Amino acid sequence: MAENSSSSLTILIIVMALMAIFVGFLIGHWMVQMMAEDTEEGVSTAQPAEPPNSETTSPVEEPVPEDLDEQYVEVSEESAAEETEEIDQSQDAVQEAEEEAGSPEVQQIETDFAVQVGVFSYRENAENLMDQLEEDGFNPLMVEEDPYRIQLEAAHTLEEAEEFLNRVQQEGYEAFLIID
Repeated sequence: MAENSSSSLTILIIVMALMAIFVGFLIGHWMVQMMAEDTEEGVSTAQPAEPPNSETTSPVEEPVPEDLDEQYVEVSEESAAEETEEIDQSQDAVQEAEEEAGSPEVQQIETDFAVQVGVFSYRENAENLMDQLEEDGFNPLMVEEDPYRIQLEAAHTLEEAEEFLNRVQQEGYEAFLIID
């Protein structure tokens, strides 16, 4: 008997789930229809205005110059050259601003061991860490872009590198040793 009641309970749950899915479908279909009706009501069905009567207005006919195409081509070439020059000037201005801001360039570690202090997706965050490291007396280098890796040159020997790593960690930085 317990087996019979458990199978009827299972069947009841399945039927209820199917009914819930069906009701959800109906509600969704109804909502889509309501939204479609709302958008149709928002569209204007007014007839376009009639064109002016040709008997009351007379069009002004002006002669079309024969060299119109040549003039258009000349103007297009001139405007394209001006736009290209403006783009070049703006790119130069951006490059000069970056150089003036002193944004660090990607550099290479020249020692056998380095201490990595941070890895960032955004250059601004990497530059902020570099500024903080410089304030603490370190010489940080950005060794890669995307991600931006901030490292410090450590030493040529493992012992010196481990001593330098301890000094960096004592300053409060999370860092680890990299063998170059």
